[in-house]
Amino acid sequence: ALCAALGKYDVVHFHAEGPCAMLWLPKLFGKRCIATIHGLDHQRAKWGKFASTYIMLGEKCAVKYADEIIVLSKGVQKYFEETYGRETKFIPNGVNCPEIKSADLIKKEFGLEKEKAGVKEWYDGFTFGTCCDIYNPWSVLNFLDSRKFGTYWANTSSNRLVGKVIREGNSQVKEVFEQLLQGLTIKYPIEEQIVYNQLEENEDAIWSLLVASGYLKVVSYERMELVGFKEVLYELQLTNYEVKRMFYGMVRDWFTPAK
Repeated sequence: ALCAALGKYDVVHFHAEGPCAMLWLPKLFGKRCIATIHGLDHQRAKWGKFASTYIMLGEKCAVKYADEIIVLSKGVQKYFEETYGRETKFIPNGVNCPEIKSADLIKKEFGLEKEKAGVKEWYDGFTFGTCCDIYNPWSVLNFLDSRKFGTYWANTSSNRLVGKVIREGNSQVKEVFEQLLQGLTIKYPIEEQIVYNQLEENEDAIWSLLVASGYLKVVSYERMELVGFKEVLYELQLTNYEVKRMFYGMVRDWFTPAK
């Protein structure tokens, strides 16, 4: 707080109630001060009497001296209003899950009613958390511009790394890849923190790479109780027809003689 008070800063941002106990200091030097209250920390059981008292002091300093107070929940906002009559700004962490809407724009704005099912087959299939039926915006926009289906997103890169690890993989990798091209699903554990070196040490890591890159989607998962540890198996499938066409073209090129 002292460094902020003496430094060449326009705004000083305090996080949590405890640090706000020193908010008055930069305010004394003419700085604008903002306090973000993550929660009513003085009410938490983990703090002793002295700590709770100090944190409560921070809360009162924020109320008295802060130019703006930001809260993360409606409950805390109500508390400041009822307890101190202090107005706060409600800015929650994260965002609400977006409302899933049907692709009626294709019908209403572009007169492409008969292509609606094709757009879903080609460019739908992405998921984000619990939200599904997410379309690839780059491919959809290119389709609306050209009125032709194509591998727009898949062709934004050479896909050389993916092709290399599949082509140089063992027979099991190729057999599993063939199942995916046939529209079937596969079950494998997924390593979220996949790094390039793992591809050489563990060929099954290719499926984690394909999930992280958007080429595979998670259909379902199940938790397995194994001896000494727990394992999660994910049911995976090619994301959509655009991805399938991209891989078809990749395999075809492998067997096409160079000119």
